[in-house]
Amino acid sequence: NPNEFGLYMIILPHEARFCTIFGKIFKENEKSQPLWLTLNDLYFALNRIFKEKTYFAYKTSYFQFGTLKYIDVGIIYANGKFVVCGQYSYIAVSTDGTNWTTYKVDSSATYNWADIAYGNSKFVVVGSSGRISTSANGTSWTTPKWFDSSHGLLSIAYGNGRFVTMGNGSTYIGVSTDGTTWSKYAVPSSMLIGYGMAFGNGKFVCSSSNGHIFTSNDGQTWTKFTTDVNGNWMDVIYNGEMFIAVGRSWNDSYSKYVNTITTSIDGETWTPTEIVKDENGGIITTVPSGIIAVPAK
Repeated sequence: NPNEFGLYMIILPHEARFCTIFGKIFKENEKSQPLWLTLNDLYFALNRIFKEKTYFAYKTSYFQFGTLKYIDVGIIYANGKFVVCGQYSYIAVSTDGTNWTTYKVDSSATYNWADIAYGNSKFVVVGSSGRISTSANGTSWTTPKWFDSSHGLLSIAYGNGRFVTMGNGSTYIGVSTDGTTWSKYAVPSSMLIGYGMAFGNGKFVCSSSNGHIFTSNDGQTWTKFTTDVNGNWMDVIYNGEMFIAVGRSWNDSYSKYVNTITTSIDGETWTPTEIVKDENGGIITTVPSGIIAVPAK
């Protein structure tokens, strides 16, 4: 039920920790579609109640799981479990968001995973040097393959029967129906980086740099849309009702970089950006790493 998604959290960086409150919230919402989360050392979050349009920042209780201490990670809740991908090829799995078991895709690896998606009955992770690995259960993973060894992959999403992935300065966008065999498609000239990827309302939406957000029905042909700020949109999600993007751009009034948020029903027309502030009205200057949607309880 899209109306259940009233709570948004923007992720800001610190040491890698996972808030137990998220596990409890998602367990109460197992009937919803898989929820994509992008974390960068989850510690500090911004809470948005969309209907009231009120903003406040807060800290939550946390814990560290296993050897995952300093980590750039993606996390998803799908197929009855949380699966986290992160630094040094580590994967962490939990059915309750509290008790975690860690795995390593490659026992000798020093590379990192950046994002994870679920579709076609399998998890797919992407990361450093264009590596991609798949798993049916989140615990046993295939030997990583290289999609584009010259560039890291940052984001992946599943929809319309296919996975779509994009990276940092990559020449290609990857499209696959099974997560194993990938086709390469040329990246539009103005699509310099794919920070975040989401699927909703029948289309893929990719957040990028220079205030640009791109949409595609198939992951192959993309259309550029420009927001009202010339900054980087660090992540984007779809909550079942709308797309929400979070980013960072220069603001002349404050003479500093500020964090911003914008929404769109169709991925094409975006609302005027709003500046992210804390509960005292102060500007949050920490670079945002992602945004998640959880049910409002």
